[in-house]
Amino acid sequence: MKKHILCINADLQSTNLGCAALGLSFVQVLREIAEKNNFHIEMSVLGYGKGKEYEDEYISIHETVYFDLRNIKVWKFLKNNIAKADLIVDFTGGDSFTDIYGMRRFYRESIVNELAVQSKAYFVLGPQTIGPFNNSVAKKIAKHLLLKSDCVFTRDEISNEYARNLGCDSILTTDVAFMLQPATNNYNNLNESKRIKIGINVSGLMMNGGYNSNNQFGLKMDYKKFVDTLVSECLKMNYEVHLVPHVLPLHSPAEDDYKAIEQIHNIYHQTLLAPRFLSPKEAKEYISYMDFFIGSRMHATIGSFSMGVPTIPVAYSPKFSRLFSSVGYNRVIDGKVTNEVDAVSTILDAIAHKEEIKKEMQVPLNIIKKRNEDFVEKIRDILNNSAR
Repeated sequence: MKKHILCINADLQSTNLGCAALGLSFVQVLREIAEKNNFHIEMSVLGYGKGKEYEDEYISIHETVYFDLRNIKVWKFLKNNIAKADLIVDFTGGDSFTDIYGMRRFYRESIVNELAVQSKAYFVLGPQTIGPFNNSVAKKIAKHLLLKSDCVFTRDEISNEYARNLGCDSILTTDVAFMLQPATNNYNNLNESKRIKIGINVSGLMMNGGYNSNNQFGLKMDYKKFVDTLVSECLKMNYEVHLVPHVLPLHSPAEDDYKAIEQIHNIYHQTLLAPRFLSPKEAKEYISYMDFFIGSRMHATIGSFSMGVPTIPVAYSPKFSRLFSSVGYNRVIDGKVTNEVDAVSTILDAIAHKEEIKKEMQVPLNIIKKRNEDFVEKIRDILNNSAR
């Protein structure tokens, strides 16, 4: 039996490894379902990553188009793939069903969602953050799309409550990237060191003050001072400090984590630079060798947490605390309310108690496992019951 799926905003080869993690995790889910249910899935992708073909006995991906509504080819792609789709799933990058990134971006995403809800395909909003909406027009559009969607998954309790308050019968799950399997045998040499390995993911976006370079996210902490102090203190304690990127756009230096960690490494030569990873699976493998991980990119911390590495997320957005508190983990540092001095102090204390934190993580990890199993089962049911 063949099923055609249109996947939106969950790329397979994005330079934002978080977006790529969403896409690859979803492919992993679909392949598992297809193998167990004798499907062959044909999938097309609309997103911001490069094209990546993939084919095996159970799933094939032959068409990936860059999300640019100014290009007539994109409209032809949408017309063809929406018409033949059994299922359309939009992840909106995990956190873009909101107006906090600007109305232009919100309108762009909403246009495609509107085409999907008007189609004959089963339309799903994949596990993601919902809201906030500060603009009344955006809130009205969001409510319309939520109510017209066939199924809405949220990845945290606040988003779920937000969607339900708008009248949507949403389903609480968690981020699909928790399920992503890491690559193997690329970084075995990291085990050779006997020193405590501290992974620090530095956000190029936060280092540069956001997209407008003017503290766009309203941080209380001076992020540059925070990173500088954290690295310095960890080196003083003879920790082995690994600087780890997770968003790697070659043509957007303001967002590039690698440029940010290079700047830190040029000051602190004792640090170790992780490579420009080619995939989130590779990044996840590298991170898995850390003894403790601090991250300012949420999907970097999802990678570490899901591998059982004691983790402290350092947030610029409510999406961090929403996601982790939803599974009972409350060690997120909010950069909007915590200054750099207190943040570093909290992290150093957490490193000293890393074994206790590792035990503390077991209950949240069990919750994550159960919620992702429920998501897989729901997608299986949708595919089994979708008919064209």
